[in-house]
Amino acid sequence: MTPEDREMLEMAARAAGILIEDYKGVMAIIERDGDECWRTGVYWDPLASDGDALRLAAQLGICVHVHPLNIGATKYGAATYLGDWRERTLDDAADYRLAITRAAAAIGRSMP
Repeated sequence: MTPEDREMLEMAARAAGILIEDYKGVMAIIERDGDECWRTGVYWDPLASDGDALRLAAQLGICVHVHPLNIGATKYGAATYLGDWRERTLDDAADYRLAITRAAAAIGRSMP
């Protein structure tokens, strides 16, 4: 995982209200109970998991728009433009996951 991917995942998790930490190169969900913290054993990676990406998009109201040369995202309801990226590959599912994660990270970065 690159530092850029890690930062993007951290910001996306922040937007979704998920606590994560890097555990041996994968992001693990953290639970808190008062002062106690522990790893749940659940790993979270919307860049690689269709399910994690879809849950993230549904939770945050992200709509993805795919065009032949680019992929973009808006926030459903508020019609908030979240970005337009020109990184299309031959893997449409990966493009969707990347767009959702980038859009969620944009939301996370805009949070106070």
